[in-house]
Amino acid sequence: MTKATWSGPLPPPECLERFDAIAPGAAERILKMAEDEQAHRLRCESEALTENIQTARVERIIDTRGQWLGAGLSLAAVVGAVWLALATGAVMVPLALLGLPLMGVARALIIRKGKRE
Repeated sequence: MTKATWSGPLPPPECLERFDAIAPGAAERILKMAEDEQAHRLRCESEALTENIQTARVERIIDTRGQWLGAGLSLAAVVGAVWLALATGAVMVPLALLGLPLMGVARALIIRKGKRE
């Protein structure tokens, strides 16, 4: 009795011949099984790649919307602070109103720098 091992999806040609001699059509079934496995693996990898691309697109859209929203809110706070300072002559409330967008920008820069590292 002998023991044979091989690596890879297919046995060596000699073994395929022996399989076919023992069970006619076995070699063809083994080849078909290897082809089906490869097709399945390629399909799974393609689906995973497509999903990763779609996820990246969605994240980019969300990031862009967040940037526009942040810019709009910051601009509104600056305009509101200038208007409030000119209309009332007060200084502390407009400074507090300007502090909000400045803190938001600083927070965004700190978080983005942390993600890069």
